[in-house]
Amino acid sequence: MSRQRSRELIEEVRSALAEFASEEMAKGGADAAQRLAQRFADWLTDCWGGQQLYFPMDLARRNARIYEEFTGGNHAELAEKYHMSVNTVYAILRDERARRQPGLFDFEAESSL
Repeated sequence: MSRQRSRELIEEVRSALAEFASEEMAKGGADAAQRLAQRFADWLTDCWGGQQLYFPMDLARRNARIYEEFTGGNHAELAEKYHMSVNTVYAILRDERARRQPGLFDFEAESSL
């Protein structure tokens, strides 16, 4: 599936869920969340029952969340939460830190403009 089709599919799911949520919230009641969940599950089954679905993961957003949730010693907790190895968490933190850290000569380049 192409990236464009993936984006379209995600937008279609998001749009349907927003519509269902608006309608069920308007009805109100203690069981609104259950009705919403059932309606959404029924919609998924009606639209894509019997097909394989692939929801692409936004790795940049996931990695940013891991970096933001890191407290200095919770590598194992993050690994468990995000279903990955501790070594992968270390690698993500290293890459995010490098990506967020300004370059050594960035300031000089900006001030000379």
